[in-house]
Amino acid sequence: IKGIKHNKNIFVSMGGVDAFDMTLKVIKSLKNLSQDYFISIIIGKFYKNKKNLLNQCKLLSCKFKIYQDPKNFHTLLKKNTFGICGTGIVTYEAMSLGILTINIGHSSYHSYKGIEIQNSKVGYYLGDVRYNKKFTKLPELIENLYQDEKKTNKIRKRAYKYIDGKGLTRISKIIKKYLKDNE
Repeated sequence: IKGIKHNKNIFVSMGGVDAFDMTLKVIKSLKNLSQDYFISIIIGKFYKNKKNLLNQCKLLSCKFKIYQDPKNFHTLLKKNTFGICGTGIVTYEAMSLGILTINIGHSSYHSYKGIEIQNSKVGYYLGDVRYNKKFTKLPELIENLYQDEKKTNKIRKRAYKYIDGKGLTRISKIIKKYLKDNE
């Protein structure tokens, strides 16, 4: 994808509220990530565990920065090769920017979407945080993806095409058909 660099920048974003504190669980699992990575941790204005998160971040081997409710959200995302997301809207925003997403769910719906993303080969799904409390293989997955730039770029391109911007057209066709069939 034009203009996207293959770098060791990762963002972590689990949505505005992050009621399951998935951000903290992810950061704990990244403590042994190589020191040459940079993690942008994006939390929403309703995130309640910032002090504990900061203490956990200080244990990371790599550099990090915490952003709370940033105004330049998409500009911030575009600086990253990888995104660790909560299988929600941010996942699709990142994919539309050509970022390879690694997803974690917290409900049956999020698990369904995560499995769909994995099966479509447009990203990765690590499981549901309710059943998987530790994501110990996360640093290894990131390093393997970084080392295999060809594979990473293939997934990123596939994900970029997966988000085609035609969802509104498809939905309106379904609604029109439904209205026509039920006149």
